[in-house]
Amino acid sequence: MEDAENCILCSSDHLKTILSHTFRRPGLPGSPAPGVVSTYVSDRLSFLFECLVAGSDETSFRVEECRECGMVFNNPRLTVEEMAEKYRYLSNTPRTQAAMHKPQPPGRGERADFIYGWIRDALRAEPRSLRILDYGGGDGLNLVPFARENDCLVVDYVEHPAPPGVRYVHGDVESMAGEAAFDVILLCHTLEHLAQPVELVRRLGSHLADEGLLYLEVPVGVFREWRKQAEPLTHINFFSEATVARCLNEAGLFPGRVSTDYRQGTSGRSWAISAIASREKPAGDHSLKCRGTRRQMVNPVYYIRPGLKKLRKMARRS
Repeated sequence: MEDAENCILCSSDHLKTILSHTFRRPGLPGSPAPGVVSTYVSDRLSFLFECLVAGSDETSFRVEECRECGMVFNNPRLTVEEMAEKYRYLSNTPRTQAAMHKPQPPGRGERADFIYGWIRDALRAEPRSLRILDYGGGDGLNLVPFARENDCLVVDYVEHPAPPGVRYVHGDVESMAGEAAFDVILLCHTLEHLAQPVELVRRLGSHLADEGLLYLEVPVGVFREWRKQAEPLTHINFFSEATVARCLNEAGLFPGRVSTDYRQGTSGRSWAISAIASREKPAGDHSLKCRGTRRQMVNPVYYIRPGLKKLRKMARRS
């Protein structure tokens, strides 16, 4: 791992540590007892102490905020090689192997339909006869609404059985050599995991057709994810609307729409940011309003909406 001395988005050196997290090797005094943490968390802590800080029983990560652009991220950072090693390690754990054979979770169709609607609205037409990539798309379920009338491809580190009509490439952006340009690229809940988010968006942008669209989706990480981390290796970047837009700009793309919504995700409903961008600047007077980091850190609405959902559930049970 290595310390980032500059912002991972804008390269500013105006960083401020806003929190520090300390993690202990599983099984030691002071670490969570077996059964208290999930297998998901324990797998990642095992990788941390077996592969990244071998020989250490304790390690700390700082949460940095860029005073220039508002980006929030964990420090130190995994190198690109360590990130690839992490995915190789986790892809062979019993939990990951079992997850690949589980039935489709409830709500995944709703999530795929939400993404389909964004693409349809941006195209101002039903998506037909297009080349569509879901990068980091895992099980490929986000492509199901597109698969009937489009050429659909998933690229992911962890190989999953692909849905009907969806091709699968095991690997990363390097594995896309020889693929023709894509009309639509989906990048859903991926950037929050990566050591170099701008570089990936830049490289994916080079695979877009001239009038192609990139759909980006990340959690509202600046709300509270950075405050409570059971392990420091899964979500390492914490976005706001403003930093999503900045990431796209730094990668040479032009965001046309950015929005925060409470909606279905991979494993339940949560607050997420969606954005759509292209290689060409939108015509006419296009002023994009984005919520900044500090505004989304303290927005009380983000507490109220999930709370109302819990109250409705309690009312139905009574």
